[in-house]
Amino acid sequence: MHDLGTMTIDGKTYNIVNAEKVGKSVLHILDEELPLEKEAYINKSVVCTIDKERRSQLRAHHSGTHVVFASC
Repeated sequence: MHDLGTMTIDGKTYNIVNAEKVGKSVLHILDEELPLEKEAYINKSVVCTIDKERRSQLRAHHSGTHVVFASC
């Protein structure tokens, strides 16, 4: 499971619908394609938010999984 949230670039907000770790990087999959070529986004400021309720649920489930495995 992964976090969800938003990413705002140049005043346009996109929903983050998936996140995947690839090596040392995390790819954020957005709900729509970015309008410019990827090079246009180098050094741009980005504001990200996270769905705090989902993050809290994921954290609790993750910790609970460790407890169940330890008891096995």
